[in-house]
Amino acid sequence: TSNMSRTIHPVYKSLIKLLIITSSVYLSFKYLLPLIWPFVIACILVKMASPFMILLHNKCHIPQKFASLVSVLLLSALIIGIFSLIIVKMYNQFQLFCSNYHKYHQFLCNNMSVFLDNISRRIDSIFRFNNGTSLSFLLENLQMIENAVIDKIYDNAGSYLTKLFSFIAKFIIFLFIIFISMIIY
Repeated sequence: TSNMSRTIHPVYKSLIKLLIITSSVYLSFKYLLPLIWPFVIACILVKMASPFMILLHNKCHIPQKFASLVSVLLLSALIIGIFSLIIVKMYNQFQLFCSNYHKYHQFLCNNMSVFLDNISRRIDSIFRFNNGTSLSFLLENLQMIENAVIDKIYDNAGSYLTKLFSFIAKFIIFLFIIFISMIIY
């Protein structure tokens, strides 16, 4: 029995090591990586701004700290400008969608009506139902589904908005950390 316990012991030891390593990697990815990302991104952005900083320092004879600050501020302004442009475009598209929602809804309903009419005719003929039996069944159930979806959206609107504002706040804090890290770096 002593031989048997010696052969089993290294297996348990290896399994424990594997469990510890796996747990460490998982926990670091879950908790540490989100904290490190802003600094990694800041380092990359500073490296990208470095040639402009060197140009300002060497060609324009601007002190290195000031050239660094100017290049970081210009890069930050460029990034904020790009994000602002994306947000404005998304807002305009959302506003356009909302203003034309009735047209999209009508288009979808018309196409769905033709599609359902074709399917219901086939179902009625295959199962020898009275004409329109399956169509009325489909329309009744689709109306119930549409009402349920609208009710669900209304019920969860506050939750969706809270999540949206939370995401926006986290993103702004993320950008702020990147900006401060770029200045410090």
